[in-house]
Amino acid sequence: MNPIIVLQHNGWSYIKHGYQLSYTTASELIINGQAGVAVECPGNRGYSMFEGELLTLAIPQAPTSNLIGYRIRDEYRDTTTFPRTLEADAFELDDDQDEYVPRDGAAYKREFYDEVRETVEREPLLIDFIIVDRDCAPVERPGDITIDFPADLREHPETWHKHPVSISGKALFLRATAMLRAEVKAHPNEFAMNDYANIGTFTLMRVVTHKPMQYSYSIGKRTKRLTKTQSTVELMKISAPDSSYRDGAIVPGELRGANWADLQPQIERFLDTIRAFIAPGAVHICPHCDGDGFLVEARA
Repeated sequence: MNPIIVLQHNGWSYIKHGYQLSYTTASELIINGQAGVAVECPGNRGYSMFEGELLTLAIPQAPTSNLIGYRIRDEYRDTTTFPRTLEADAFELDDDQDEYVPRDGAAYKREFYDEVRETVEREPLLIDFIIVDRDCAPVERPGDITIDFPADLREHPETWHKHPVSISGKALFLRATAMLRAEVKAHPNEFAMNDYANIGTFTLMRVVTHKPMQYSYSIGKRTKRLTKTQSTVELMKISAPDSSYRDGAIVPGELRGANWADLQPQIERFLDTIRAFIAPGAVHICPHCDGDGFLVEARA
């Protein structure tokens, strides 16, 4: 079985919960002979962590039980002359009859007796581990991040964030639209959207309340006149790089970084430009046209 992966960083050891540790909590790990010294790694549920050097790693084993004999069942105690107790080896499996029979050929049967067992505590199970990096804390990898795999990373992908990484423009589009979509759904009286995921475009609009405005439309030969006090104004449009509808839209391109620490702030800066469109006060009524126009503050 493959050894457990261990990372170290700034005096802390990080233990990856592989298959052997999949049902073991951090507090149950026996670190250097002690239980209760490890805690769950914040932000990365697949790891436990503790301060210090990992010398030995073990997990507790559930107690087992040994058969030490047989005791006659209560319903047969006063109605038979069979022995009240038997040794652990009193029965053997008869392959022909596919049942347990007395070794000495006696008349009593296995179903007349209950097993007598004793609980036996087991020693902790030692777990093999390998320290793959002594200057690397674990980082959970986002699913839309691409890694430039060197040969050693194929063997130990836990250190992915120390290597060159990138995110595609399509992935940035999906991140941005997911954020905008959630904002529109959370504030339907403030924002509206045209969401065309199938063609890779998203238009964000602001709902603006203003003085009553007359408008009309025709139904056959009739003209219907209405008054509205709300309008929508387009704030921005964002399109995926592979969309055919990119005119006038923000089109995110691929971002690359020497490592995750280099790429992550680039992603946040891009998302900050998108967040600016949903910031309070991004749109307000034009004071010069008394509700017939709107001002959209310019964004850098």
